[in-house]
Amino acid sequence: MRLGIVADIHGNDVALRAVLEDSAALHVGQWWALGDLVLFGPRPAEVLELLLGLPGIRMLRGNTDRYVLTGEQPAPHATAIDAAASVDLVERYGAMAAGIGWTRGVLDQAGLLGNLASPTSSLGCCLPGATPMSSSAATPMPLLIVSLTAFGH
Repeated sequence: MRLGIVADIHGNDVALRAVLEDSAALHVGQWWALGDLVLFGPRPAEVLELLLGLPGIRMLRGNTDRYVLTGEQPAPHATAIDAAASVDLVERYGAMAAGIGWTRGVLDQAGLLGNLASPTSSLGCCLPGATPMSSSAATPMPLLIVSLTAFGH
């Protein structure tokens, strides 16, 4: 079985489609999407639909996925005085809030928002065909030698 891994898609369906086209000849049997799936790109619903259609898909929720799901985001400043000293950061914080709201609305309208609640905070699996090896006498934990192919943009 081949494991395909994608990450930081950020709502960019064009890049995701290119990665999936490049990987088609490898017959990937299971996919992992490692978070930051939808926020900031123009096509968050299309990205989730593509991901949900992949064989054996397992998704990790990234911080930006959590922002879309919950509406929260990191605090831009510790105090109001800090904010007054950094107008640029305040503007970026406002733009981020707008992006979160827009993405949330798009996914909700498409009936996909609940899919962001499904991803977990950790993934793991036992890969068939991995070769067990002993790492050392001092460390009895076995190592697994696996072949990974990375795709990206």
